[in-house]
Amino acid sequence: MKNNKINKTSYRNNNLGSSLIVVIIIISILIIFSLSLLMVSYTMYASQNKRAASLRCSEAANTLSVALEQELTNDKAYERSYIWKYLRFNLLQNTDVTWPYYKPDEDNRVEAYRYFNLKDNKNYNIDGFPGEIKLCMYWTLPDDSILEDDKISSASIDERSGCYLYIDIICNSGSQSYSVTNKYRIDISEFDMNDDEDKHQKSTLNTDSTYSEYNPMSSVITYNNTEKWVYEFEGRE
Repeated sequence: MKNNKINKTSYRNNNLGSSLIVVIIIISILIIFSLSLLMVSYTMYASQNKRAASLRCSEAANTLSVALEQELTNDKAYERSYIWKYLRFNLLQNTDVTWPYYKPDEDNRVEAYRYFNLKDNKNYNIDGFPGEIKLCMYWTLPDDSILEDDKISSASIDERSGCYLYIDIICNSGSQSYSVTNKYRIDISEFDMNDDEDKHQKSTLNTDSTYSEYNPMSSVITYNNTEKWVYEFEGRE
């Protein structure tokens, strides 16, 4: 009898740590579960932020795409649009002097792509304004063109008409980015000096061609002042 009591007591003493181990396991499971919930919550929060940033970028890019279309195709763009004037004096010039055209076969985007950063107006606080908005512009020769690089500016109107201008609108916000590409066809004709509007446009361009902000290469190249340019919107991608 005495031996049995000793054995039972010894057995109880050997199991004193079992409850503690069970408690530790349960606490560990609860901690892991809590951390998992925290991670899921953070993932959902981050996902919502990314979705909101992506939506802001897409809305800004598409809105600016429409605004640029309206600006470049406006009948009075030669008076009001800085971009229109800059393009008028820099496109379709001899490419060894100024802006070269994009050659997909050679992938000369380093030389042919030009980037412009757009800044928000500090006088207006626009909620949700993307962190960065930039334009990438490049142009290509007409389909099946055989023009040589150094003959572009002196080519005939028929040879020059039909070039394409591409404007990529790129909006970035955090890790999110969205872009839209506007495509325009440049139709060229001669000014009609019997038309008052044509005469006014030619006179305006002659004056603006001396300004470096529109024509930074004015001392090196001479634009053709007999040509009337119209940007025909082809679509967006």
